[in-house]
Amino acid sequence: MRLSLVRDLLSILSGVFFHIVTSGFYLWGSLSIYVTSYFRIVSNDDSLTVFKTNIVLPILGITGSATMTLGVMVSKKLGLKAYYAIIAVVLGLAIFASSYSTNFWVFFYLYGVNFGLCMGMIYMPVINLVCNTFPERKGILTGVILSASGLGSFMNNFVMLYLINPENLKPIHVSHNEAYYFGPVAHVAMNLPKALRINALYNFCFLSLGALIVRNFIGSSKSKPAIEESHNPVNNTEAPLISTETETHELKCLRDVFYDRNFYILFFKMVFASCFPFFIVTNYKVYGFNAIKDSATDVFLTFVGSMAMLSNSVWRIFWGALFDRFGFKLLFRIMITIQLICIGTFSMIAFNKYLFMIWILTFMVCEGGYFCIFPAYSISNYGKRKGAEVYGLLMNGFTLGNIIQFVLSLTLVSAIGFDYLFYVFFALTFIPLVLSFLMKSHPSDDFKIAESESCDDRATDVREC
Repeated sequence: MRLSLVRDLLSILSGVFFHIVTSGFYLWGSLSIYVTSYFRIVSNDDSLTVFKTNIVLPILGITGSATMTLGVMVSKKLGLKAYYAIIAVVLGLAIFASSYSTNFWVFFYLYGVNFGLCMGMIYMPVINLVCNTFPERKGILTGVILSASGLGSFMNNFVMLYLINPENLKPIHVSHNEAYYFGPVAHVAMNLPKALRINALYNFCFLSLGALIVRNFIGSSKSKPAIEESHNPVNNTEAPLISTETETHELKCLRDVFYDRNFYILFFKMVFASCFPFFIVTNYKVYGFNAIKDSATDVFLTFVGSMAMLSNSVWRIFWGALFDRFGFKLLFRIMITIQLICIGTFSMIAFNKYLFMIWILTFMVCEGGYFCIFPAYSISNYGKRKGAEVYGLLMNGFTLGNIIQFVLSLTLVSAIGFDYLFYVFFALTFIPLVLSFLMKSHPSDDFKIAESESCDDRATDVREC
């Protein structure tokens, strides 16, 4: 029993290592100005702007969502150890190769597409393992594991700043909304390849360490089912959470989720709640240089981004604990209301660098909450067997939100400026608040009907489930 407990705790630690690597998603907000500046120089392309290169962020989301559900399935076949070891090699080589790119679109494929694919494969298998092993603590443990992404961003931002811009030089403005490193400060951008190679080694090491200590889980032929091995007796009993809305309803067939009205409400809540946080993750440096002006330095804005990711990290643990106590609905309404207030007032306070930092931190606290409570609710509401796969489908909502913010920033920043664009995001963010009042506490009647029938009863090949 004691040995089993040690293996379970090591698996939680491996989840932390794996999700430190997924912090590369958040790192893009800090890297984008360096990447754009570098490829403007080496490809002699002044038409390349930060708003164009920011396509990397939605691509990270698209490719990540595309492989998230697949990752859960493949990891059960291979076993988690072999699965994560393969990802360690593939991701390390992809980032290393991207450092030799002299064309942005080659970099886009090597770094953006491949990192996104690997990020999606990394994301859910270890969370699925931990939630199955500790079902009565799924909220807080999901928060602990996902908090590692913010912690990784905190470390990554400063490491990349030290490697790329140790002199804290400012970019040169080419327009009211754009500034890049070129001319007398071009050497800053030229430090990018070296930094990427070190980042490749960094990711390889964390993934490899996690692969060494993770335990293979239910579905793997290399281990006993995780629930049977667990030291915790509640795995074999009915142990509902304190909140009635998180009572587990086991989904028998993945396709049945499309009969559930709540699934669609959850999806569009994810879409519109995530638009503005993704916009800020991508553009906080660009907007900071524009709004704060003379008092904005690269070190200060990197510090803002790092503290925002640290806040994102720490608050995921609190959001997870609060989820176990109060459930999904109340927490989501609190997060979205705070986000609405901050969006509506952001342009009024952004000139003050300290208020600017507080508002950025608040946006990231809310964003971290979404990434914590949605997977925990998915596993609670749809069951331990299929909940992780359902969340893989729901993640496409975050991806769509990411695409929307990219299109809006690409088309509207130059036309109406940042401040007026915030009001567009305010209107979009109001939609999930309304949707939160339309969501039922339990699966819809249609879902219950579908759930009561097996795939075999509907003469459907169960392997499609």
